[in-house]
Amino acid sequence: NEFIDKKVMVIGLGSSGAEIAAKISEKSKITYLSVKNSNIVRPKHIFSKPVDMVNKRIFQYLPSLLSSFIQSLIFKLYC
Repeated sequence: NEFIDKKVMVIGLGSSGAEIAAKISEKSKITYLSVKNSNIVRPKHIFSKPVDMVNKRIFQYLPSLLSSFIQSLIFKLYC
């Protein structure tokens, strides 16, 4: 792999940039992200389940602001 033990910079954090950065970070020494605007990066899986599945089952009955607050706490603890 050409990225093993190298410093890598990924420019842009759209869906493809995020996927590329995640894969490269598994092999590279360090991975930097260069983005135009601030972004929130969240895991694809939490509690071994896809995040959208967890969101639908747990948060669908809560008010939006409360749901967002609880999700941010879970992500901070999990990540």
